[in-house]
Amino acid sequence: METARCPVCDSNIPDRMLIVSDRLCGVGGTFRLWRCSVCRTHYLSPRPNREEILQYYPDGYEAYTRQSLTELRNLRTLLAEYGLERRCRSVLSLRKRGVLLDVGCAMGEFAYVMARKHGWAVAGVELDPYAAEQAQERYGIDVINSAVEDVSLPEESVDVVTMWDTLEHLHYPDVVLDRVFSWLRPGGWILLRTPNANSIQARLFRECWAGYDAPRHLGVYNDKALARLISDRGFVRFRSWPMSGSYGTLVISVGFCARARPWLAGIHRFLSSPVGQVVSMPLVWILDRGGPASLTAAAMKPVD
Repeated sequence: METARCPVCDSNIPDRMLIVSDRLCGVGGTFRLWRCSVCRTHYLSPRPNREEILQYYPDGYEAYTRQSLTELRNLRTLLAEYGLERRCRSVLSLRKRGVLLDVGCAMGEFAYVMARKHGWAVAGVELDPYAAEQAQERYGIDVINSAVEDVSLPEESVDVVTMWDTLEHLHYPDVVLDRVFSWLRPGGWILLRTPNANSIQARLFRECWAGYDAPRHLGVYNDKALARLISDRGFVRFRSWPMSGSYGTLVISVGFCARARPWLAGIHRFLSSPVGQVVSMPLVWILDRGGPASLTAAAMKPVD
């Protein structure tokens, strides 16, 4: 375990603390989640170091067990493809063609869908050996099996870097963003999605909120802190918006709460069903108006 400071402003003046645990995968232990009094970023301290954190990504970790998009079609696969297409549209709104690097590509679903778009060459970076192997075998994606901190790429060789649900897992996000900045060509873009610590769901579910996902999520940001973290690396034209993920976070969070409050189990089963997903859409919309569960953000490397 290692002691950490705020990953955005490097201060060590927290004003609130929650006791959190691994509710998703069930690996033991409790952790202290602090809120920075300066920029309101949430961060774990002490936290597992880069070697220790690997035990918290077991074989059943959801990102490494998903069904292949090329297998038999079902409703979940179609919904997944819809979400991936929305991500692709976000990329295409920034650039129409180029070289894209998907950092934290998991099993390669987004990279696969993006690679089918005309004019795009796509590669990925993934730490987990099994997920990297599956991305290559299932979809033919060229994947660098490594921690992103250890990746070496030529400077100004990439047009877009995507980081879908990756930033919150990084021990040193400032170091990684500096690397991304060097890899991007002038006018290139970084595009990412990360949980929003300032969301209604975070305030409602507290230590049961899925967005905290301790100890895999080492830092959970809000819109202003995220803008500061990215802008301090030299990026410009930062903007953020809600795109997707709120429904899934809601369902998982209710499920976590149901473990201590059995009367919620029926609500969780209903929300998990296709009918429940449709019926809950107005509730998700209302919650997102007060602060979405996740933020999608983009920023550009300046043109010289």
